[in-house]
Amino acid sequence: MKKKSLICLIVSALLISCQNVNTSSSEFESSSDSSIIDSSSIYDSSLESSESNNESSNEESSSSEEISSIEESSSIEESSTLEELTPKRERTDKNINNFLGSDNDLYRINITTENEEFLKNNIDEYTKGSLSITEQDETKVILDSKAMGIKLRGNSTRSALKKPFKIKFDKKQSLFGLKAAKKWVLLANYYDKSNIRNYLAYLTANKLTYLGFQPSSIFVDVYLNNNYYGLFLLCEQMEENKGRVDVEDKVSANGLSSFFLEVDERIKDEYKDGEGKAYFYFPIEGKSPYYFSFKYPSYDDYLEYIEKNDEESISKYDNNISWLYEFLSNALYSPNYTDYLDISSFIDYYLVEEFFKNVDVGSTSQFYYIDSSQENIKLTAGPVWDFDIASGAIDDHTGVYNMYYNSELFVRARDPLYAKLFLNDDFSKLVKKRYQEVRDEVFLSVFDEIDIAKEKLAKAQERNVSKWPLSTERNTWIEIYALGNDYLELTSINEHYDYLTSFLKRRLKAMDFHYGR
Repeated sequence: MKKKSLICLIVSALLISCQNVNTSSSEFESSSDSSIIDSSSIYDSSLESSESNNESSNEESSSSEEISSIEESSSIEESSTLEELTPKRERTDKNINNFLGSDNDLYRINITTENEEFLKNNIDEYTKGSLSITEQDETKVILDSKAMGIKLRGNSTRSALKKPFKIKFDKKQSLFGLKAAKKWVLLANYYDKSNIRNYLAYLTANKLTYLGFQPSSIFVDVYLNNNYYGLFLLCEQMEENKGRVDVEDKVSANGLSSFFLEVDERIKDEYKDGEGKAYFYFPIEGKSPYYFSFKYPSYDDYLEYIEKNDEESISKYDNNISWLYEFLSNALYSPNYTDYLDISSFIDYYLVEEFFKNVDVGSTSQFYYIDSSQENIKLTAGPVWDFDIASGAIDDHTGVYNMYYNSELFVRARDPLYAKLFLNDDFSKLVKKRYQEVRDEVFLSVFDEIDIAKEKLAKAQERNVSKWPLSTERNTWIEIYALGNDYLELTSINEHYDYLTSFLKRRLKAMDFHYGR
């Protein structure tokens, strides 16, 4: 860690101008929108004269001049295409039916446990049980009962009334045709009263060809010990594994490990003495710091090596982490940072995060990986994850989420790496080009997906609201400090659909304004 002091000296100069691209609330975010979405009517040309956006453009130009005066900025060849930067990835996942079932209803996951104590506390241990999958009326068995363990998952979501779960089968198990694995998650989406924000984001990410593995999203009803528990979204666990983030056991010619990382500011509290072993801390001038936690190789495995006095494994882990620190330092601080980033994945990842306006960017639930078996080793963005309080659920104008409300391009304002990337004119051009390529097929189609979800989830939503009524009560941290009054006071699922649709219409207008169409 000796190099940190040197890095801290240069970071202030290098990133002094990476401030909010546009921190003033515009009519995109605040105005109501009742227009019909289509490729011709969505764009409001009168917004081109927006004073706030002109000021933003001037600020960005000034920032670019300032940073280039400090040192020569990294450059992407102007003629570069995304295909040249990153070949389209071969996707191992198939076209999954997100609404499996019959008679326009969902399959049910039946979970039986030896007790329900895991619902009442945050003990990080699995409770033994079994899981089966059947038709809604149980007349047809889709998956025979399998032994598994269950526990609560998530951070703020585990304190909600409706709990999210992590499942771990005793043996690897394929669910609904997905790659077999032991670990699966059931997202409760309690704060997202529409229940479809995560689904829409994951579906969108799976349509973008420069991203690698992205989570599936299959709606199911969950029954716990023969009692209906609610509507859930079944997804893969965010982990290194075949059919997921496939970097496990992939090494370079000289034996360097691959890596799976999460930006997670909470890691410093989980491992108070873990800096340099469980995570790296990177200070960013004018921004929140980056905390890169290690999903793979795992710090918990490292602790086991120490307990077993496995000197060879300890040395290998230390060497890998030392290399990783140098690599991430260059990716964040070097003038040649584009040499360390898989630019195409960063662009596709950015478009998903910005369109859905994900509040967690730059702080948590932001994943990256490094496949060291590749000839050109780069930091690759993804998978996307955790959108349950994105897309307008947050509506705090003055408190801790003030930046979220007041930033039209929130990802560029909040995330220090993207703030830096957008100082590069060539990167900005590639983002605009990519957005225009995928705008109709990927982002405009989101509104069709909402209509499909309305129909397919009608019965399931009715059951879920009966079990978990819409409420204006504020009990958890998220409900007290984050969720907006207008949002919580919506009285029906249809009102939540309309609220979400209206918000995303404004997001599409904002993206059109900044990146063309």
